[in-house]
Amino acid sequence: MSQVGLRASEACKLDLVDIKWELGGFGKLHVRHGKGARGSGPRERMVPLINGADRTLRWFIEDVWGQFDDDHT
Repeated sequence: MSQVGLRASEACKLDLVDIKWELGGFGKLHVRHGKGARGSGPRERMVPLINGADRTLRWFIEDVWGQFDDDHT
């Protein structure tokens, strides 16, 4: 996720519904729990899946995440 500028804490809170493949040329991520600027609190934003992040994310969802069941623990 560093390819698109997400912080680790933001990436951990993403879910499948946050991926918007239909938006833009590569798709976008809806970051619902973003970091605010200078103590202003969390802000939502849309992050484009640039720099090959769309292919990496699709690979992870289809080939890696599919190897595990629904229990994330």
